[in-house]
Amino acid sequence: MTPAMNGEQAHVQIAAHWEPAPTLWGKLQQAFYPNVLKNVFTQELNALAKVVAKARHSGARS
Repeated sequence: MTPAMNGEQAHVQIAAHWEPAPTLWGKLQQAFYPNVLKNVFTQELNALAKVVAKARHSGARS
């Protein structure tokens, strides 16, 4: 998380690194995991946005 706009906003980055096995299972991982991870990361960012919105609504600052 990197502050932006004089602390009024933040840039949030979520990343993962994995090396699929050199097997059929690894090939399946390569095919499906990017979409799965994209969905998981989107859910995490949405959850974070809800926490921030709730804190702003209550007047709290972190």
